Amino acid sequence: ARELGYRPNGVARALERGRSDVIALWTSEAHRPYRAQIISQFEIEARKNGYGLLIRDLQAVSDSGADPLGGLCDGIFALG
Repeated sequence: ARELGYRPNGVARALERGRSDVIALWTSEAHRPYRAQIISQFEIEARKNGYGLLIRDLQAVSDSGADPLGGLCDGIFALG
């Protein structure tokens, strides 16, 4: 498999294990310096613990309560 350059499919692996190893961070005003530092630290800590980080802008997330990520992440943090 290595000789052929095979790489496991992350989505298929997540389905099999029942988890994605991705966490989401919902925030607003990510461009502000102090927010950027917090987001950077979130990413560092996520990677240390084997997770990827998906960042979403709170202004783009609806108030409907529906999961806009479609269950693609293991947890969500909100930084308002």
